[in-house]
Order: sequence, then C-alpha cells, then structure tokens
Amino acid sequence: MVTKQEQRVFITGSTGCIGKQLANHLLAKGFSVYGLQRKPADANSGSVIDNKYVAIGNILDSDALSTALNEIRPTQIYHLAGAIDKDIQEGLINYE
Repeated sequence: MVTKQEQRVFITGSTGCIGKQLANHLLAKGFSVYGLQRKPADANSGSVIDNKYVAIGNILDSDALSTALNEIRPTQIYHLAGAIDKDIQEGLINYE
C-alpha cells in the first residue's frame, strides 16, 4: 500500500486561488505536493509549495511539461491551470 508521503501530487495552476487551497489541504494531510507555474515565484506569489517542489514552465509547452512529469513521476494530477486570470487582465471577463 502506498503511504501519503509516497503519493506525489502534481498540481497545474498551483499558485492560483483554487490551486493554493488544494495544495494547503494536501500538505496538511501529509501528501508530497508538487506544482507547475509559469515563472519563478517571488515573495508576493503566495505559493504554498516549497520552491524545491515547483517546476517552472508553461502548460502549453509540451517539452517543459514532459520534463516536469518525468522528473516528478506523480501518482495523482490535478489540472487547475486556466486562462481565467488572463481573461480578466485582457478585459474579456467583466464582473461588474
């Protein structure tokens, strides 16, 4: 049987609102959590995953994604990366 520590959970969109909440939840439960983010985290990124567990790359870059998956070898994947933040920045979605 695989223990929680042996479970390698990979989250795309790990710095987004839902991704951070999921990462916090899984970390609190004792899982090994890895993330994918487009650029290196800075002090304001709000990443809850230790930087050594974060792969840098774009979900649309098949080489970067393949490299991350081969290195991490996840047992679970949560795909939470989306374009919602880009849509808001470009004015494509208006919540007013």
